[in-house]
Amino acid sequence: MNTVVAKEAKAECRAGSQEGASYHPVGKFENFRPASGDIPITVISKKESKQQKLTARDGGIAHVKTCADPDGKQFDGGQRKADTSDCWGLNFYDVKIDSAGRITSMTEVYSS
Repeated sequence: MNTVVAKEAKAECRAGSQEGASYHPVGKFENFRPASGDIPITVISKKESKQQKLTARDGGIAHVKTCADPDGKQFDGGQRKADTSDCWGLNFYDVKIDSAGRITSMTEVYSS
């Protein structure tokens, strides 16, 4: 239920593009789980116009799943979605992973 499905992102400049350096997904989708329910997840709250500090257990994973996947395809049965009106959308997530492949922290980063 708390699994996040994601691809790694690499920064690159694409020839002929006017966007400058940007992030692009690479590789295959992988499943990531938080190391514990208490790991910090910092999200961008559209309603509050600032970053908000949550934990995996206290709405952080739900916010990430809701805002990164507006079609809701990552939700399992019984999982509660976050408020979609609180999403900026199209942002990236800086994620730290431990040696076991578990999320130890996550921060939502504005896309430009």
